Parts: sequence; C-alpha cells; structure tokens
Amino acid sequence: MNRFTQYACLMVLACMLAVFISTAADADPTVDDSSYRIEIEFSDPENAIKVGEEFETLITITNRGKEASPELNVIAVMGDGLTHTRSSLNAICVKIGSLKPNDAQPIMIGLKATKAGKCSYSIEVKAGKDSVAKKTHRLKTAARDAAITNEPAPVAKSKPGDAIRLYLNVQPKASVGDEMCLTIEVANFGEKKLKQIDVTAGHDTKELKLVSLSEGYRLEKDGRQAGWTIDELPTRKIQVLKAIYVVLSPVEETKLKVRVFYKGEVVESEKAKVRIIGETQVDEDN
Repeated sequence: MNRFTQYACLMVLACMLAVFISTAADADPTVDDSSYRIEIEFSDPENAIKVGEEFETLITITNRGKEASPELNVIAVMGDGLTHTRSSLNAICVKIGSLKPNDAQPIMIGLKATKAGKCSYSIEVKAGKDSVAKKTHRLKTAARDAAITNEPAPVAKSKPGDAIRLYLNVQPKASVGDEMCLTIEVANFGEKKLKQIDVTAGHDTKELKLVSLSEGYRLEKDGRQAGWTIDELPTRKIQVLKAIYVVLSPVEETKLKVRVFYKGEVVESEKAKVRIIGETQVDEDN
C-alpha cells in the first residue's frame, strides 16, 4: 500500500470517528435507561368533540428512567383548529418540578374546537432550555349539526358518575427484585363536585407483593387488594393514588385491575398488563 492510499484511508477513518463523536454528543441523554426518560401520554374525552365546544383533555408526564429528573416544564402548543379555554395565547407553560423514577404527573388542559375535521396540538417537556420529550397529538372534531343527530340520550348524561374517568400508569415490564409503581388517576370531568368515590386496586398473582400505598388505604383479600375512599373530588380535578409492589418471581404476564365505584356502582374499570423478567427469587417477609 503506497503512502497516498494510506493517507486516504486515515482520512476516511478520521471522518467516520468525527461523525460518531458528533452523533453521540447530539444524542438525547434520556434514551439511556440509566438516566431519566420522559414519556408523554394523552387521554381524550369519550364523547364526540363538536365545533365550538369546550372540553378537557388529560396529559400524563411519566419518568420511565432510573434516576430522578431535573425540574421540568410542560409546554402545550395549539395547532390548527384548537384554542386554549383559559388563555388567549397559542402556547401555555405548566411547571411540574422533578419526577422520581416511575412517577407520573397528570395535567388537565381545557381546549376548544374551532373547526371540524383533523386537529392537533403538541406537548413539549423541557429541563431548563433542553427539550427532553416532545409529542404531537391528533384528534378529530365533528361539525355541530352532524354531531347533534348522534347526541346521547339526556338520561345517560344525568348520572354524576358518568363524569368520572380512570387512567392507569405503570411500566410495561419489570425485573425480579424491582419495585414497581402503579399510578392511578381519577378525574372528574363533570360540572359538580363528587363525594365518596371508592377505588380498589387488586392483583391475583403471587408474583407481586404490596409494600407501599397512598395515605388512607385499606387492605382487602389477604393483602392482594388495596382500597381508598376519595371523600371529595372537585370539578376539573384529579386525584392521584399510588400502589408500590415488589416483584417476587418472573412470570410471562401479570395483570393489575383497578375499579372505581360511585354510589355502590362500578363506573370505571381498567386493567394494566406487566411482563416480569428474571430468575432470582425474592424471599417474602412472612
């Protein structure tokens, strides 16, 4: 190999190394599970959204990493066809602070549809000046005249329990020995405050063990179900409850079931599936 060929090869290697270093420097640090990693989730109203109507949407910010995040700000930017109900600006900012691993912060935002068809808005999470997560959410609105023909019967709207919404947040997989946090969000989308809402969170498997719960809990079914009573839930507010489990042994899939009761009737019910990996058995206390 002559000197010219050697020089050319060295130049190619130098360029490849420079590209690699530049790519690593520009990479989002939240991708690494050893650090914090922010996820954004959306939950829209179940009823059809009509032009001219105001509605509430729930946004959940979760830290899926293994370290606490720095102080975070959430910025909501409206796209074509949507406006904020509490601000004339196109964008609003909500400060949520630091999130511990597997912590979730729900945010309820008021929106108004200004046109029929496809609409969108974007959510960006920032740590200082750095963007750590960004996601665009698209939804479809209906023309007012078209939607009226499909209006549900007034009787269905008259039940206060219909205003309750339930959302679950838990990591999709965990390892043996890990602590796993189930975040339960109970929201009141109605126009009146609600009282005495009962919530239960159960698991029918020996692979999990409850180790910590939000205040006011009660244990049922030999410790495999936790329960709470929300004394009062004001309109447009969210009650957050948490159940922390320790993973005892691996299983292909386990289910967590949460139900919400109002005046003795089940008004919301959701299941969360979790895959558990690993081989080491964790000894129980009892």
